[in-house]
Amino acid sequence: MHFPQHKRPLYIGVLLGPALLAAVLLVWLQIANLGAFLILYLFALTGAAIFGLPILVYLRKHQILTWASVLCTAIIAGNIYFPILAFFLGDGYSFLYSALASIYGLLVGIGVCIGSWPNNFVRSIL
Repeated sequence: MHFPQHKRPLYIGVLLGPALLAAVLLVWLQIANLGAFLILYLFALTGAAIFGLPILVYLRKHQILTWASVLCTAIIAGNIYFPILAFFLGDGYSFLYSALASIYGLLVGIGVCIGSWPNNFVRSIL
């Protein structure tokens, strides 16, 4: 029998994850500006759409879409996207940024999990 792996569509999670990241960053930086939110949201949404959505589809296809797999792959995707973003923005990249990339990826992953709500936390291998 084929059980559903998530309660809501994946695109809702991909749209909600970057919004959570942008909201947390703006609250942390104490900035109340819609323009700043939209810019942060668009940068995060680009990474989530390019790197996150194909990974989510792969996880769902292979029946391993769980909270743990989404969060782990979100951290990896954040560490792939953040140096690319730093390169194109001309800021350069330091290894110190990998901790920030992991935190940002984790925040987006939490938002994706809240948005699409996988049914399992971990998958039983037995």
